[in-house]
Amino acid sequence: MARTVNDLDMETWSEIIDDKRSNPDRARVMLRSHTEWLGRAKSRTSISTSYGKVFTVDGDEPPSLLGEGLAPKAVEYLLHALGACLVVGIAYNAAARGIDVQHAEIDLEGDIDLQGFLGISSEVRPGYQAMRLKCRVEARASEEEIKDLWTYVQRTSPVLDAMSKGVPISTSLEVKTRDANRSYMA
Repeated sequence: MARTVNDLDMETWSEIIDDKRSNPDRARVMLRSHTEWLGRAKSRTSISTSYGKVFTVDGDEPPSLLGEGLAPKAVEYLLHALGACLVVGIAYNAAARGIDVQHAEIDLEGDIDLQGFLGISSEVRPGYQAMRLKCRVEARASEEEIKDLWTYVQRTSPVLDAMSKGVPISTSLEVKTRDANRSYMA
């Protein structure tokens, strides 16, 4: 019977690690998404996973920003992405160390000044000005082992890395024009 820790098959996990170590090209993946505007403040994103499945998530803005509040804002998805990455990182890395986790949770808060997003002030960045993260872990391990685990999880989190260090982004634009003689009502 396979040994499991934190509901993870450790034999299979070890095989995955060995495969990526022996074949570094298999460790590199390209992730893809496609987002469309659905009117007003709504958007829909299709995320094509590296294993062939497609997930769809919707975005919206709150009524205070002319949306309907039917889905999280894009910046709220960042909170989800960071929390999910870290909490799964805890489970996986704890399992690799033989640590049985009973419970792990992440609380995140982020501060945004809308003056940047709304173009009111070029002195205010449009994204998060600060975030606060609280992690709670209950596990069969010493406090020192959990602290060491948490340090390691933060160092190896892809989302924390991208958010704290930035990622080079190249952009392109395709434009399709229609009637250039538009009239607007004031």
